[in-house]
Order: sequence, then structure tokens, then C-alpha cells
Amino acid sequence: MARVKGSKQKRLVVGYYHPWWKFFKAVLMLILLSSAVLGGYWYGHDRKLSFVNDNHKDEQIVNLQSQVKDLTRQLESAVFRAATAEKGAEVDRVASQKNQQTIKVLKDQVASLQEEVTLYKGIMAPANNSSGLRIQEMSITSTTDLSRFRYKLMLTQVGDNSRYIQGFVEVSILGQSNGEKQTIPLKDISEEVDKTDIKFRYRYFQEIRGELNLPEGFTPEQIQVVAQATGNKTARVEKLYDWKALETGSSVGQ
Repeated sequence: MARVKGSKQKRLVVGYYHPWWKFFKAVLMLILLSSAVLGGYWYGHDRKLSFVNDNHKDEQIVNLQSQVKDLTRQLESAVFRAATAEKGAEVDRVASQKNQQTIKVLKDQVASLQEEVTLYKGIMAPANNSSGLRIQEMSITSTTDLSRFRYKLMLTQVGDNSRYIQGFVEVSILGQSNGEKQTIPLKDISEEVDKTDIKFRYRYFQEIRGELNLPEGFTPEQIQVVAQATGNKTARVEKLYDWKALETGSSVGQ
């Protein structure tokens, strides 16, 4: 095209359009946020979790470090997939959904780690004036067998952890069988427990895990936990948990 003398010329710039750029920036911001969370987590971990007892400290730290490394690798992988996704409306949509699901899962896992840190902080510095023996958590999880469940009981010692606390705890399942009330000790339905009085000894916390198999025709209604500390730190704590509430994920007892 001939150039007219004295006329103002405009330039036409041709560039690539990146439909994924906004999504990539959003994912990048999420990684930066997650890095900040993880950084704060490790700072708190190094400063506050030095109290874990000798039998669990090294194992707990190694496990948490491994989980955080896995989360970091998965986040990096999600960003890479988002940045290199193939063109095409349908392909982009599917890739976007998968990456969003992956990111949600990773955020949930990070939140779970933060809950652990909160738990440890609560042991060291409880919000209220309570101290000593505490039934921290009771949970059950269903399996493919309708009569078989996994259980976890956590006992903690809040406040003064300079000395070990010891004693025993009893766990019983309350319910009905053939229209009559029945109480079943955990030892009768769990292979991991061989005595009614389950002994404990710890400075900070102790977990009791296993599986229980409910008898045929038995309908569970509640779980009763009675913990008794002996020696210089004598104390008795009792909690009653609703079975249905435990099945839905609640660990709050009465």
C-alpha cells in the first residue's frame, strides 16, 4: 500500500491470545497463599511441637514433612497441567474442572494439618483453665462390612506436661439387642483390646486404635468412655458419645 506523505501511520500488532492466562494467575496466587500457610505451619511446628513425646516425636515430624512435600509436588503438578492444557473449549473445560478438584483436595489436606497444629497448641496452652487428663476425641469409621467399624480414642494431658500421666480407660458400647438394653465392653468385640481396663501412660497424648465387630442383632446407641488417672495425678473423666453422631463425624461427647 502506498504511503501518503504527511499522513499518520498506525501499527497493527499481532499477538497470541492465552485463554488460560487468568486461570494460571489464579492458581499461581493459590500456590503463593499455600506456601505462606505452609511456611507459617512449619514455623509453628518448629516452635510449638517440640513437646511430642520421645516415642512419637521423630515419627510424627517425618510423617508431617512427607505430607507437606507431597502436597507441594501435587500443587506444582496442578499448575503445570493448567499452563500446558491443550486448546479446545471442551478440553479446557474438563481440564479446568479436574484442576479445581485437585486444588480443593490439597486445600482440605492443608487444613487437616492445621487442625493437628491447633490440637497440639491446645495441649500445651488450653483455652480454659482445665488441666490434666482429658478425653480429647472419640471417632468411629464404617467399613465395607456393615457390622465392622474402625475406632480411635485420643487421650491428652493439657497444661503441665512435665511428668507422665498414667492409669486406665474403659470403653463400652451401649445399645439394644432383641428389645433389651445391653452394654458390651470393647474387649469383647475388638481384637486389639484384651482387657476391660486399657492401660495408658503418656506425657502429651496417646491414641488407642483398632476395629470392632458388632454382634448380630445388636443396635448401638452410645459409646461410654471412662478414663481414670492414678498416682500423683489422680483424676477421673467420663464422656458419653452418641453413636449416630460419631458416624456423621462428630466427636463431641456429653
